[in-house]
Amino acid sequence: MKILCAYFSRTGYTEKLMKRIGSNLEKRGNSIEWEEIKTAEQSSRFGELRKDLHHYPGVFIGLFKSAWRNHFTETYTQTEEDILPLRHPEVSQFDRIIIGGPKWARISYPVARYIHTLKGLTGKKVASVCTFGGPPLRVFEIELIEKSMSRILNEAGASVISHLGLSSGYHELGLMPLFRIISRIRFSRPVEDFIIGSAYSEPLIESFCDILGKVQPKSIMDNSSYLESTRLLNFDHPTIKTLVAENRWKELPEFQRIGAVYKFVRNSILFGYNSSDELTASEILAEGYGQCNTKGTLLMSLLRSCGIPCRFHAFTIDKSVQQGIITGMAYLMTPQNIIHSWVEVWFKESWIVLEGVIIDNAFFESLQSHFGHEKGLNAYGVSTPDLTNPVVEWKGENTFIQNMGINHDFGIYDSPDDFYSRQGSNLTGFKKWLYSHVVRHRMNRKVMKIREYRL
Repeated sequence: MKILCAYFSRTGYTEKLMKRIGSNLEKRGNSIEWEEIKTAEQSSRFGELRKDLHHYPGVFIGLFKSAWRNHFTETYTQTEEDILPLRHPEVSQFDRIIIGGPKWARISYPVARYIHTLKGLTGKKVASVCTFGGPPLRVFEIELIEKSMSRILNEAGASVISHLGLSSGYHELGLMPLFRIISRIRFSRPVEDFIIGSAYSEPLIESFCDILGKVQPKSIMDNSSYLESTRLLNFDHPTIKTLVAENRWKELPEFQRIGAVYKFVRNSILFGYNSSDELTASEILAEGYGQCNTKGTLLMSLLRSCGIPCRFHAFTIDKSVQQGIITGMAYLMTPQNIIHSWVEVWFKESWIVLEGVIIDNAFFESLQSHFGHEKGLNAYGVSTPDLTNPVVEWKGENTFIQNMGINHDFGIYDSPDDFYSRQGSNLTGFKKWLYSHVVRHRMNRKVMKIREYRL
C-alpha cells in the first residue's frame, strides 16, 4: 500500500514516533511518503498558549463532567496556525494517511490547519498519532485528543481507522514534575515507563501498524498463537468438541464457517452478565449467556477449533453504554471506564472486527421497538450511530455495536488470557464481590425484561 505519513513536530518527539511507525510499515512491504508540516512563523511556547487560552476553562471543567466534555468537544472552535506550502496538498492517490502531532490541550494548531488545507480526504482511511507530556491518562491525555481528531477528520470526510497516543516524557511548560507525581499515584509507575521506546509503547505501535499495514498471509498462518488453545480458550473441552462436531462447522467453506460460528454465539448465547470476565469458553457455553468479554472468549474458542485464526483487541468504554441496565447506586459505583473487547478474525488477507456478536437479535429488536424514533443510541448495552440499520450481520466485513463508547485502546493480544494477566479485569475486592453476587443479577433481570419488551 501507498501510505502518507504527515506530521508536525515542535520538539522532535512526534517525529521520532512517526519514524518508528514508518519503519515498521516499510518492513511490511508498504511504500511510505513523508510530509513534514512546518509553520509559516515561529512562535514561543507562551505565544502558542495565549492563542487558545480562552478554551482552557472548558477543558478543565470537562475533566470532571463527561457530559460537558462531550458537548465541548463537539462544539468548540479549533484554533489554527498558518503553515508552509505542502509537498502533497492532494492526497487522493494514497491508500492510507497518518497524521501526527503533539497534543496542545487538544489538536496542535498547525495540524488543524493541515487537515483543513488538504484536498482529496473524502472517503480516505486516516489514522491519528499524538504525543503528550504526561502518562496515558484516559481523559486528560487520550480522550481529549482522540475525540477531537475524530471530529475534525470526520468533518473533512475522512474515515478514522485508528489512533495512537504515547508520552514523550517532556513538557515545554515545565509540568513534568507534576506529571511524575500523577503517574506514581495513578499507575504506581514512573512516567518513563510509558514513553516512546518503552516496553509499554512497542505493542501499541505494533497493533497500530497491524490496522494500517497489511500483514502477509503467510506470517499469520505460521503464527500458531492465533490458533492455539489456552486456559480460557479451552476448545479441547468435550462440550465444545461436541458442539462443533454436531453442527459440522469444520466442513463448511471459510466464509460460511465464520458466519455459522458468529451467528451461534450472537443469538444462541444470549446477551447477559456473567460473574467474571475470566470464565473459560466451556463455562460460558454452559451458562448460555455473556457480554462483550465473555462472548468474545467463546467466539475465539469456537473459531480456533474450526481452524480460523483470531486475536483479542482490548479497550475501555464509557459506563454510559450500560446506563439503563445499571441504575441507581450501582451505576454511581460503576467505574467510569469499563474494560471492553472484541475479536478480530483473519479473513481474505485482512483482520475483520466481530464486535457485533455481543447483542442477540431478540434483545436488540426490543430496543429498536422502543427507541425506533431515534437515529442512534448510547445506553442499554449498545453504542451505535444507527439503531435502525446496525452493522451486526456477518457479511465478511467489520461488525460493530458498542464501538462508539470506546475511550481507550489497550491494543492487541494473542488471547484473553494474555490480556487479563497483564491488565487485570474490571473489578477487585468488595466491588467485585458485590457485582458478582448482587448487582449482575439485577442487571440480568433488567435484560430479561427488555428482551420480553418490558422496557
